[in-house]
Amino acid sequence: MQRLKQLLASLSILAAVASAVGLYAIKLETRVVAAAVARLEAAIAKQEAEMVVLKAELANRTRPDRIAKLARKHLGMKPLSPGQLGQLDKLPWREGVVAEGRQATTSP
Repeated sequence: MQRLKQLLASLSILAAVASAVGLYAIKLETRVVAAAVARLEAAIAKQEAEMVVLKAELANRTRPDRIAKLARKHLGMKPLSPGQLGQLDKLPWREGVVAEGRQATTSP
C-alpha cells in the first residue's frame, strides 16, 4: 500500500512537471506568433500609407488641366474649336434613320 502511494505521488509530480514544461512551451510559441502578427500589422499599415500617397499622386497626374498643358507643350495640341466638330446636317445618314423629322432616303 505504501508503495502504491509513492508511485501515485511520483506520477503526480511527473505530470505536474510535464504540464509546466508544456505550458512554458506554449507561452514561448504564443510570444513568437504575437511578434509575427505585430510585424505583419506594421507592414500592412506601411503598405496602406503608401497606397494613400500613390492614389494622391495618380489623382494629381491625371488632372485634365495638367494633361492639357502637357499636350500643348510637348505635342503642339490645342483645344478643339466649334468649327472642327462639323455640322449635324453634313453627316451621312443610314437607311431607316430619321433625319430632321423625315425618313432618310438612299441614293442608288
